[in-house]
Amino acid sequence: MRQGEIDKIQLEDVKRLDRIRTTADDVARSKMVAIQEKAEELKGKIKALVDKKGAIIRAPRCKAETIALAKEALREGRKQWFFEGILLKNLKDFQNQADHFMSEISMKYLLGSDKAWKIAYWIITDKDIENAAGMLPDIGLSVVERDAQMKAIDKEIAELERQIENDFKKL
Repeated sequence: MRQGEIDKIQLEDVKRLDRIRTTADDVARSKMVAIQEKAEELKGKIKALVDKKGAIIRAPRCKAETIALAKEALREGRKQWFFEGILLKNLKDFQNQADHFMSEISMKYLLGSDKAWKIAYWIITDKDIENAAGMLPDIGLSVVERDAQMKAIDKEIAELERQIENDFKKL
């Protein structure tokens, strides 16, 4: 083979190699765009599900649970503020030789203007809570409904995560 023929073959091979590189780069770029688009689509779906779950978490309580929790808070407030904060303290003071049981000084301290609102724990009754709650719209979710919806969303998110892992492992 002559040098001219060799040069011609080698020039054709260089051109062929350039075409192959260009084609490979174009295919790779195309695949990367498709992969990126698919990844963004899946991430968008997951983000929408996370947002939906956040809305469920922040959704109002159902009326029945609102009433039950309000009554529990009322009982707990009575216990902590009155029994532990006033009655027990005054009994301890009286036991330790205070002049008066439920003395005026300790009552002023415990019922100062910044704490006077706590008397509402003894003014408000369970019946008051029920009557007021009767005026509330019956909206919101029960704990059972909220948990079921969040579990369903978590299941969807897990499925999308598996899809991401499986689809991109193939590459």
